Amino acid sequence: MVNKTKKKILVVESNKKRKTKLKSEIKKISSQIFFASNHLEALKILNSSNPDIVLLNLSANKLNGFELGKIIKNNYPVKVIGFLNKSDLQNLIRLEQEGFDDVLLYPINNIELEKCLKFLNRKWEDFMEYLDKIRFEYLRYKDVLYDKITGLPTVPLLIETLRKELDKYHTIGVILIDLTKYGKYERAFGWEIIDKIILNIVKILKNFIRNKNIIIANRARGDDILLFIMPDKKKIIDTEELHKLSKKIIDLIIEKIDKDLLLEIGKNFKIYAGTSLIYNDPNSRIERLIYQGIKEAEEVASHFIKIDKEYKISLLKRIIDTKEIDIVFQPVVDIYDKKIIGFEALARDPKNTELRNPEILFNLATEADLVWDLERICREKALNYFKQLKEPFYLFLNNEPEVIYDPRFRSYEIIKKLNGLPENIVLEITERTAIKDFDSFVEAIKYFRSLGFKISIDDAGSGYASLKSIALLSPDFIKFDMNLIRNINNSLVKQNIVRLLIDLAPKINAQVIAEGIETKEELKTIKEFGVKYAQGFYLAYPDKPFPKVDFSKIEWKNL
Repeated sequence: MVNKTKKKILVVESNKKRKTKLKSEIKKISSQIFFASNHLEALKILNSSNPDIVLLNLSANKLNGFELGKIIKNNYPVKVIGFLNKSDLQNLIRLEQEGFDDVLLYPINNIELEKCLKFLNRKWEDFMEYLDKIRFEYLRYKDVLYDKITGLPTVPLLIETLRKELDKYHTIGVILIDLTKYGKYERAFGWEIIDKIILNIVKILKNFIRNKNIIIANRARGDDILLFIMPDKKKIIDTEELHKLSKKIIDLIIEKIDKDLLLEIGKNFKIYAGTSLIYNDPNSRIERLIYQGIKEAEEVASHFIKIDKEYKISLLKRIIDTKEIDIVFQPVVDIYDKKIIGFEALARDPKNTELRNPEILFNLATEADLVWDLERICREKALNYFKQLKEPFYLFLNNEPEVIYDPRFRSYEIIKKLNGLPENIVLEITERTAIKDFDSFVEAIKYFRSLGFKISIDDAGSGYASLKSIALLSPDFIKFDMNLIRNINNSLVKQNIVRLLIDLAPKINAQVIAEGIETKEELKTIKEFGVKYAQGFYLAYPDKPFPKVDFSKIEWKNL
């Protein structure tokens, strides 16, 4: 017994006897059949009933089946099967050339038709599988061929183009604009602002190279922008000329960059560039010549970065030596009872240099092996201020994980300065770097808890502060990362992460704090989730000790 298919079949046949015979055979394998006697009827059914397969008589003198077949193939997503008389050899050859999906020879029986449909279905499935493979390969190589952020082509895509240019000009200049440091600034300023700055730089460069013999690119999975400079027809490019062009481009970026994007990043906005020349060498592989030129340009840029870093370390050493660092405080607020429960101590460079951002300041201190010295000064100043408070507030003290091992930190230094009252001090573990030895770190935390200190995990949900840290340390407070809170009202992903951490907190006897609240909508969202404590610019800016919160100016309506 033949199983009936669900496919809809349109038969285009003008001969009544054939129609009757075909209907009898097709009914055995399909319950949905449509008949058309001419072009007009066929197109009407195609538009109204969306058949899957068209059976088309190609031998009839009155009906130009080939012409109709072309129209259907070009305009409708259906399979077209032509049927011919066995003696119609001429049209059989033509059908093969015209690209019909299959052919049946008249008289047609249901067994042959079913075999044909099965074959067509198999061919379609094979084609879709082939398309899936192509789509997979495209997605796999897309990130290699085009930069995800800028959309610029990467070097592998340009190899043949650069080969032709080298053959033509013999020498190509390379200017590498190093953006690696912007990746490091993401935690300080957020990836959104960094991406906007990079895109703005690319826009400036694209406008600059317009109508110039310059190719712009990204290195595959690299944090830099590459400009390949072709010489003018009249002269050969040289190192001095390339260096002047590089300086001109850097000056142009600084002049044209959207200044609104730099409000947060401030003096940390610096551009480093390196240059090199690629010479054509018939004895060397073109890929090796290109990548060697890029490497040389990168080394030049790294030299300038190194000089700048050495300057920043000298600034840091001066800050530590003179103790010229400001401590400001930001209130942590109970948004249900509308009261301040504590203050977070934050370090600021008073000279307003590029080290003013604490994320950059402490990252540099960690790299320069000066983090213990820096945190000792910050801790001392924060505690001296805190002793002036008469009400029992919490003091949230930021600590890098490795500072827990500082002998002076462990030798009752804080307790001595607090006259033996540590229960209001919250040691906030800021994981800018990963905790390397969890076992010993957990033991160190237990030691401080035994003295009466409370523990908070900072930047939860940022990637560094993992669920492992929260689970093993069992903190008293879990602070959500400000990038997780930013625009949380518009992000279901962020909302789900926050809900996960909120659900986890009571299981380990922890309270949650939403950090970085900047808008009413963000405050409303986290309050709806049941978050009790919050801090951020919307509530109060960090300031000299001790800022107050003007609860009357906060829009509590509908919160």
